[in-house]
Amino acid sequence: MSRQCLFAFLFLVSPTLAQAAALHVSPVLIEKTAPAAAAALTVRNAGAEPMTVQTRVFRWVQVGGEDKLEPTADIAVSPPMMKLQPGVDNVVRIVRTSKQPIVSEQSYRVVVDELPVAGRARSGTVNFLVRHSIPVFFRPPTETPPAADWLATRSGRQITLTLNNRGQRRLRVADLLVKDASGAKVAQNSGLVGYALAGSTVRWTLPASGGAGPYNIEATSESGAIRAKAGQAPR
Repeated sequence: MSRQCLFAFLFLVSPTLAQAAALHVSPVLIEKTAPAAAAALTVRNAGAEPMTVQTRVFRWVQVGGEDKLEPTADIAVSPPMMKLQPGVDNVVRIVRTSKQPIVSEQSYRVVVDELPVAGRARSGTVNFLVRHSIPVFFRPPTETPPAADWLATRSGRQITLTLNNRGQRRLRVADLLVKDASGAKVAQNSGLVGYALAGSTVRWTLPASGGAGPYNIEATSESGAIRAKAGQAPR
């Protein structure tokens, strides 16, 4: 779940679309600095019929270079389930209940799911069930900024980038461009690529062309432009 909004499409019957996604959630990212421990999401049903929504929270970690969501008792969400009437704003409270001090940024995701309604599907229609996955960060009052080490591994027409973040704050990577030793484009990913969480390592594999390394990385982050040289893994 490395995107801010993940859409889960459940095809009940086809071939035509019954209704557009009606579940709206804001904001799309939550960040709180200790001692602040509470936040809120606004959930809205923009459709014409009532819907039932389930809200859950998970600890967001990166293991083996991949995003993982784990159960957590450190954060509570209320209410965990609600019925949304059309055109009405509803508030979901998010509270950090853990009493452990925050020494490095802690990452979570609040997952908001539209639940299926029994008997609503009609012949010849498609119903879309929507999932929003909202990043939630709780930060210490002071922290070291992101400190990124990049590693590039080329294999045929693919390149794998390993990003190790030694800092105490996440690094959000977008509009990624990889260039070879001659300056030619090797790989590109427009828009959000993903996050390297605090003290974590993440890997992304992209289609590749162009020549050999050393490879240069260009991207954008929340704190500005990224310009880096990627080390090369031994083969």
